[in-house]
Amino acid sequence: ALLAGCSAGGGETATDGTLVFAVETDPTCIDPQQPSVTQALYIGRQVVGSLVDQAPETGEFVPWLAESYETNDDLTAYTFTLRDDVTFSDGTDLTAEVVAANFDAIIAMAADGSTASLANQYLAGYEGTTVADEQTFTVDFAAPNAAFLQGASTMSLGIVSQASTEAAPDSRCQDGVIGTGPFVYDAYSPNTEVSMDQREGYAWASELREHEGDGAGVSRVHGCPG
Repeated sequence: ALLAGCSAGGGETATDGTLVFAVETDPTCIDPQQPSVTQALYIGRQVVGSLVDQAPETGEFVPWLAESYETNDDLTAYTFTLRDDVTFSDGTDLTAEVVAANFDAIIAMAADGSTASLANQYLAGYEGTTVADEQTFTVDFAAPNAAFLQGASTMSLGIVSQASTEAAPDSRCQDGVIGTGPFVYDAYSPNTEVSMDQREGYAWASELREHEGDGAGVSRVHGCPG
């Protein structure tokens, strides 16, 4: 479907499977974990999934990349069990070790106060992630963190691949990240467009997404400041 044209001479039509949409301003960074601007949400959410999803009507949390979770009584520890069928777009598996590397990388990026500020807020009091096995891990906090579960449903704590956690923050902003989502980054031209291609084989949306196959009929996405 063609939603809106936002670049002169684009030439896409509704029949070629390309969705074109405009955002108010440039996202400034296409790494979902780093931005704090709303416009980045429309871009980054297409590329990463989250541990849980939240129903907007009820506030209920439902499984997404994690098939189950539990918390201790004082909300200082959250234990998740991951699905065993999720892969990143580079073919690597989603594992507990990779999730731990994500949270550790966010803390490292936010250490100088210049990036990942929103993601860092969701991890307030973070003490580390204990990996029990390939699919099970516990996120520990020094004090009760009631906001973490909601944060775990957002793009800001969306999960990226091991390789992406090891990339420099500037590179992640400009070149993008490798995620588990239904689309993969193709190119980013600041103040011009972000283009993404459908990922074949995507099959792990949350129940709230009402997903109906690879890219739900959209093969290519352009997001443009407009």
